[in-house]
Amino acid sequence: MKMCRGFTLLELMVTIAVLAILTTIAIPNFRDLIQNNRVTTQTNELVSALTFARTEAVKRGRNVEVEVAAANPGWTVTVTTDGGGGPVTLREVDRQGSFVGIDANATIIFDANGVPDGAATVNMQPGSCTGDKRRSIQLGLSGQITTTRQTCT
Repeated sequence: MKMCRGFTLLELMVTIAVLAILTTIAIPNFRDLIQNNRVTTQTNELVSALTFARTEAVKRGRNVEVEVAAANPGWTVTVTTDGGGGPVTLREVDRQGSFVGIDANATIIFDANGVPDGAATVNMQPGSCTGDKRRSIQLGLSGQITTTRQTCT
């Protein structure tokens, strides 16, 4: 009796066809997942910087400034305060070269009570934005920060 081991050519071709179909379905969804995670992560970094600035303003009892600047591509955040001898950088987030950008620059100043000098909105989205990957970070007059998901423009 002859012992057969391995795959036949037909079995191999069917396996490759099934793998090709699954890959065709999975790759676009995986790309969308990566873009969503990038935007969410960077939105959280910006919210963290704003919260940090507000906390530092209350803790230090002096104004703390947050400067959000668009870079090409990407964005940066610098949190500074007046240390008596000039501005002191408390935190810097550098996202230059990232695949996520902001639509406009913003400067927010928190006073010693943690109240911002005005309401502000920063919109963030990936370079090739489709669907609802755009995030809007809104800072209210009371200092409350909210984020909302929006459709790309």
